Amino acid sequence: MRALLLVLVLIWGVVPVLGQRFQRALPDMATLVASNPNNADTNVIVAGFYSSNDQGGGPFTWVLGDTTATNAGTVFASTHSTAPVGRWKRQWTGDLNARWFGAKGDGSTDDTAELQ
Repeated sequence: MRALLLVLVLIWGVVPVLGQRFQRALPDMATLVASNPNNADTNVIVAGFYSSNDQGGGPFTWVLGDTTATNAGTVFASTHSTAPVGRWKRQWTGDLNARWFGAKGDGSTDDTAELQ
């Protein structure tokens, strides 16, 4: 009985790993939008909106067949010429961050358009 339980626990632990999505790392949002999401099960970590560590990046998942309107912060369409219909969708919980939409928040850049 314990052996059967052990086998079930091992299977339970392996099945989610088999279903994991491939993950890529990209430097910025422009690269994300220009990339070809040729795999419907693609997860991407973007380092920043304009550059690494500017707090505008984050995790995204390609959702094949999705036609949600893009908003340049949480939903992006691919501009790649052979990309299938779908959207890059930001994975998050909690509050939105203005830097996700391209705001710089540096005190000298006019971020009005990004905040509207």
